[in-house]
Amino acid sequence: MEDPITFDLWGEPVANHRTQALDFLSSARPQLSRIDMLREYVAAVNTRRPMLIAERLDWPSVMALRVRVAIAFDGGATYQSGLAPGSSGLRECLIHLGADPGLPRIA
Repeated sequence: MEDPITFDLWGEPVANHRTQALDFLSSARPQLSRIDMLREYVAAVNTRRPMLIAERLDWPSVMALRVRVAIAFDGGATYQSGLAPGSSGLRECLIHLGADPGLPRIA
């Protein structure tokens, strides 16, 4: 049997929503220490680059989380686990981005 595909959620933190962003991170990535979480958050804010919000989620979970974190993270992007923003050869799937009228479009 084939292993299920999992997804990671990335987004650029919104600087004035620090508390909400750190709350989301602490629940979605409990393995991170508080200092590591702050280090990643500050680096992402300072460089205006996306950071990993949650990892190894199934499709319904990642789509629900994108909606919940929208206040604290801009441009929530979903990648297959193991890929990240800037991965070589990465192409966005129009069906999963909501081009299919049957799927919700989340910008």
